[in-house]
Amino acid sequence: MGKFDPNTNHVIQEIQSGTQQWNNFHDTPAYWNGNLYYHSNADVLRQFKWSNGLLSTSPFALGPDVFNAHGATPSISASGNTNGIVWELKLDGQPSSPAILYAYDATNVANVLYKSSTNSTDTAPNAVKFTVPTIVNGKVYVAGGGQVAIYGLK
Repeated sequence: MGKFDPNTNHVIQEIQSGTQQWNNFHDTPAYWNGNLYYHSNADVLRQFKWSNGLLSTSPFALGPDVFNAHGATPSISASGNTNGIVWELKLDGQPSSPAILYAYDATNVANVLYKSSTNSTDTAPNAVKFTVPTIVNGKVYVAGGGQVAIYGLK
């Protein structure tokens, strides 16, 4: 992005994960409506504000739940600039326990809207590394353990 310069570092900004113990990112951040979301290994979901090409220097909001096994890759569903939801899969129990689907308010990820583990009929397939929820036409698809679970309003 602009040619190599052996004399100086042209990095515009660096952001550290909240857990200096691991500092591993196994995901790609998600963006929606001026917010960037990422979830590193052994950490919580972090929401940063994006303005003038830079991230806020500290998180705007933190999700309440630590995800250990590789963190998570967030997915976004929204109606344009409204009704944003950040979806993630907690895969800590892989490969013998179900994934847990989470939904967070995209305007403030401290607010958990849904967690599949709170309802016994909403069990996801067994967790598989690096699985990402896919949102299409008002439904959330979760793959793993030889099957796909489809979540949505009835």
